[in-house]
Amino acid sequence: MTRLVGVPSSVPTGTSVRVTLHWEVPYRDPARGATPSVLTATYDWADGKYKIGGTEMAFVHPRPDQPDPALKGSLVAAYTIGTGAGAARPRYVLQAHETAPGELDMRVDPSPTQVIAAQSLLSIIAAAQDIPTKIAQVDQKLIQVDDSLTDIAQAQAEQGLTAVPNEAALTGRAAGGYRVLGTNERVYWSGTAITARAPMAAADALAARVYRVPLQAAYSYTQNAQVTQSVIALAPAGSTLQFPADGVRYQLGPLGTISKTLTLDLTGTLLDVDLTPTPGSTAGSPLIHFAAPLGTAHSVNSMARSATQITLSTAGDAAAYSAGDWIILRDERITRAWDNPTGAATSLNGQANQYGYGGRTEINQVKSVSGAVLTLTQPVRWDYDTTPAVRRVTAPLIRPRVTGGNIQELDPGAAFSGIITGPNAPHIVHFENCVQPETNSLEVDGWQLHAVNFSNCYKPYAGRLNGQRPFRPGSGGHAYLVKFDAGCRDGLHERSVSRGARHHTDFTQAYACVSSRNTATDPAGVAYLCHGLGSQDCESADDAVRGGNVAGWGSGNSSFYADYRYKVTRPSYRGDGTVFNAATYSEDMEVIEPDVVTTFRAFVLTSGARRTRIRGGTIDLRAATNGGSNAVLAQSKISLSDTYGVIPDSLDVRGTRILMPTGTGMNGMNLTLSGALTIRDTEFVDGVNTHVIIGVDSTLTDLDVSNNTHSGTHRRSVEYAAAAAPTGRYRVRANTYSGYNGTLYSAISLPAASNLDMTDNAATGSGTAYAWTASDPATAAGAGARIHRNFPATSDYMPGYNPVPLALLDLAGTGTNNVQFTFRRDTAPEWIIRSNGSSKLLEFSRRDATGASVDSPLTLNWNTGVVTVNATWQKPFALGGAGAFKPFLWQGVNGSIRMKAGTPANDTDGAPIVYKKLTGTTSGTVSTGVTVAHGLGFAPTHIMLTARGAGAVYYTAADATNVTVAGTVASIPFDLYVG
Repeated sequence: MTRLVGVPSSVPTGTSVRVTLHWEVPYRDPARGATPSVLTATYDWADGKYKIGGTEMAFVHPRPDQPDPALKGSLVAAYTIGTGAGAARPRYVLQAHETAPGELDMRVDPSPTQVIAAQSLLSIIAAAQDIPTKIAQVDQKLIQVDDSLTDIAQAQAEQGLTAVPNEAALTGRAAGGYRVLGTNERVYWSGTAITARAPMAAADALAARVYRVPLQAAYSYTQNAQVTQSVIALAPAGSTLQFPADGVRYQLGPLGTISKTLTLDLTGTLLDVDLTPTPGSTAGSPLIHFAAPLGTAHSVNSMARSATQITLSTAGDAAAYSAGDWIILRDERITRAWDNPTGAATSLNGQANQYGYGGRTEINQVKSVSGAVLTLTQPVRWDYDTTPAVRRVTAPLIRPRVTGGNIQELDPGAAFSGIITGPNAPHIVHFENCVQPETNSLEVDGWQLHAVNFSNCYKPYAGRLNGQRPFRPGSGGHAYLVKFDAGCRDGLHERSVSRGARHHTDFTQAYACVSSRNTATDPAGVAYLCHGLGSQDCESADDAVRGGNVAGWGSGNSSFYADYRYKVTRPSYRGDGTVFNAATYSEDMEVIEPDVVTTFRAFVLTSGARRTRIRGGTIDLRAATNGGSNAVLAQSKISLSDTYGVIPDSLDVRGTRILMPTGTGMNGMNLTLSGALTIRDTEFVDGVNTHVIIGVDSTLTDLDVSNNTHSGTHRRSVEYAAAAAPTGRYRVRANTYSGYNGTLYSAISLPAASNLDMTDNAATGSGTAYAWTASDPATAAGAGARIHRNFPATSDYMPGYNPVPLALLDLAGTGTNNVQFTFRRDTAPEWIIRSNGSSKLLEFSRRDATGASVDSPLTLNWNTGVVTVNATWQKPFALGGAGAFKPFLWQGVNGSIRMKAGTPANDTDGAPIVYKKLTGTTSGTVSTGVTVAHGLGFAPTHIMLTARGAGAVYYTAADATNVTVAGTVASIPFDLYVG
């Protein structure tokens, strides 16, 4: 074992020093799970040791010349100094050198070839992500020089000077013209003389408006806010406000509500901000608050989900709307918390005042107006059926922007207790009712509510944010990096990093918003959360979580209700928490290609979550001290102490690889479910207990467990503990089981039922392969279950009366040899099913007590596909029915096909169902007979005549040779039918 000695020489004696060691762990090696992935120790100045809970830290680490096979991966580390509020800021590379076997001495500065502990990979990544920011800052400095030179020329032009330094000489630009903001004109020159002045076009003027904000280092938060507000008031819509980027940190207070489109360029700006003067109060303000004003609310008859038209209750209100208008839809409907359906003051799980939430809203746009009907560009997201109303955005803000900035908020000292949307919510950046608002390249070091909040915005964008050390992430509503709040559509948050945030990306009643390529480190809550207020079709793509013991992704919230169709694609997780949560009636959460390493649980489904899907990916469960881990846990209650619980409905897992620890551990999938369970093409490796257990309270309608592989040491592969078998599809097919503890447990245990299809499974190992609960498999097979082609075959059954176990059946013959299957009663054969090798007939042959053939009532011809039923009147073909009218069908000896309701008495009994048709013409003399030869060989029992001319025909006699026919008119053609 290895230990650390000494402290860096730069650390004053007595200063708190904490060291954190990280191992980057490979997926598989012989000792996987044997060593923790993170160790944190504090230096004890009294005895010079690094300790964990009073015991000196020791760990497996190889010497450079002695690789240790037990090592999980390369060691990377960092240390921090101090214990105060700023203690987490410094982060240093662990400089340690092996001065003796088993010792890493932090006092020695190693040479490059001797370094065996390097900076955390996360720190390296963070540094790499900071490079674009540094480059941007350098570019900004060059821009400032360029702007200063331009300002000289502009100032001279505004003063009316005719001798103006050539712009090319000042800035390197081509000579020609530049813009004068004060007079809204373009000035042209040649050499050093102005040659012409002309008013600027509107678009040209708009692009030209760049206003510098003269913050002062000596000013207070309020004074610098007043300076900025003055510039905002002066700048027309479309302008850019540039803040100082001179390395000085300025104080700045809230800027008030901004109701026009501006770009606030904070690139390179350093700000300290104070947003909540009174700690713990309900009053605060955003630093930057863009909000478009709204008009009068107009009542709507109804707004149905997926509709693209709404009808105003008052036709005259339509005059307020035009094509292209942006509108806000709203309804004050109350949605009760999932466990509080009656709206009682205390919810059923014991949490006080969990009422759910009020209101549904979304932003939309008018496509056309016809009478009182507004046609919209987007389908409506809800059924607005309580107080449906619409409001016009009277002065839209199109692409307001905040770019750059390094902001540190003053810690107010207590959690904010007010409303977290609107002008009194102390967010860093807050947009309301905006179109394509944007925040990018913002750094926030310390904040209380949300670094960026979008509310009722269309196509909001946040990118390349960096948020560290938020205040009180354990308090509700605090420490969010980005929130897509009520009504947002088609938003995107990408390429951002955070450390310690409660939520990195939060979807609260958002629609089709996306989080992509983000990294949340040590999150304090669910990193990428649909918050339980009805978000729809949101997505997380290529997002990552590093560290922490909380969830990475979630849909639904126990304080509220459900979310719908949350799609998580290629998520990456390394930590010690639950990775994915689906809860509180949330529907259709889908996780595609997860890359998960956790010591706890990968998926938890609770409180009525519906139709969860997992597709592909790898789940690597590591050994833990918390009693074990699960790949998937499905249970009715969020907490076992809850009063109210609802069993999750339906789970579909396909193509996933699940690796389980060989030390301690729980069941791979521990499922209490209703509805349908599908597990297909999935691989289970190692573990201690059961790979898949279907709990006693499950009420499945369908089960499909097919094409799965179970291997490695484990107790049992599949256990169905519920009392009742699935009522619909019940399929256990083509699975392979190995490594189970066959001396104590079977590979699979499940109830036998008539709808069971258990085929083509293979279990290798000692002991019982298949065990049965709830019913006898022989009885189930007799009722229609398919239990065959399994290995070992001792548990195979064929349907039938009182079936007995059979070996795997594969009858094969060569050449013209016959192959047959004999059914015996006691020792006497009764039936033989034979494949006739020479004629390729499959014959069902009846046998007497000696084994001789009695007859073959049924044959199938392989060459022609013809099915032959050999039925005579003594052995007719019964068509079903009962009693005296049971119908029988047979072929008479003369070839006729006959049928009778009841048992036939002879060959010509009953009635023919196929008649022979003959034709003829009656005699030229009325009522004189002519004979027609019928060729039946017997006197027909049934005769029918049809005249094909005027008059009637009738027969006067019939025998085994002829039928005599006469007519009421001479020479009548006729059709004769005999049988």
